Formats: sequence, structure tokens, C-alpha cells
Amino acid sequence: VGNKLSSSLQLSGALLNITDNEVAGSLIVDGSNQTVANNLIMGSFESKGSFNRIIENTIDGEINLRESSFNSIIGNSFSTIYMEHSDSNFISCNAFSCLWLGFYGHTCSNNTVSKNRVTGSGLWGILMGAGSYNVFHDNLICNYTGIHDGYGIAIGGNHLVAEHNMF
Repeated sequence: VGNKLSSSLQLSGALLNITDNEVAGSLIVDGSNQTVANNLIMGSFESKGSFNRIIENTIDGEINLRESSFNSIIGNSFSTIYMEHSDSNFISCNAFSCLWLGFYGHTCSNNTVSKNRVTGSGLWGILMGAGSYNVFHDNLICNYTGIHDGYGIAIGGNHLVAEHNMF
């Protein structure tokens, strides 16, 4: 609590409380039942695990969720969130420019994405490559122009399956 780190930080374990820190690099958390709250992270944030609470952080880079389930990502500000092999997560009240769900065809299912502010000048706001039974509601998605006009939401792709999702 309350540390200023001049480099990246990698933590592994359970029941950790990472709160009110400044991290000059990236933060990597591996494990379950952890709380990551009110931090300023100058690099990216990566989480692998379950039942983690990622709350009200300011992240200059992206969030990477890999093999993560039953996590709560609430009230954060970041650029992009990449999700692969991640199921049953709750993503709400965040501000970001892009969500890649089912990144590289690694399916993601049963996630809830709600009440987020998804704005940017890139090609898309939400890209769902592969996944099923995800629910998206009450999100603000705007300002996507890209080179050839943008897409607020793009679903599926070459050999990728995204089905039974609700918008």
C-alpha cells in the first residue's frame, strides 16, 4: 500500500491486496482472490487467475486477461482490454477505447460487459473474434472512424465463431 515503484512488478499468490501504488512499468498478477485497487500503472496490467477484483485503477497501457474467470473489472481507465480463454468475468463502469474478446480465436464465454464508456478513433470499439453467451448492455460506444470508416462493434471473422451473444 502506498508504494512508488520505478520499474515493473510481478506478483503471484492468493489473497493479495495491491492498493494505492504508483508503478512506473507494468503490473503482472498471477493468482486468485486478489484485490488490485486505486493504483496508477504507467505500463500495462496483466492478470491470470480467478475471483480477482480490479477496481478504480488508472492504467496508461492495456489490460490483458488470460485464462481468467470470475473476475470483476470495475471503474478503471485504460486503453485496450484483450481477453483470451477468459470466462464469466464482469466488466463494468470502465473507460477504454477497445475491447478484444476472443483474442486470436481463443474463446471467451459468459462474460458481462456493461455500463462502459468505449470511445476512440480506431477501427473498432468492441471486437469479438470468438466466444459465446456473452452479454453486452448499457455501453456507450462512439467515435470510431478508422481508415475506411470504423465499426463500433465487429463480430466474428475468418474461421472464428461468435454465437449466442446478446447485445
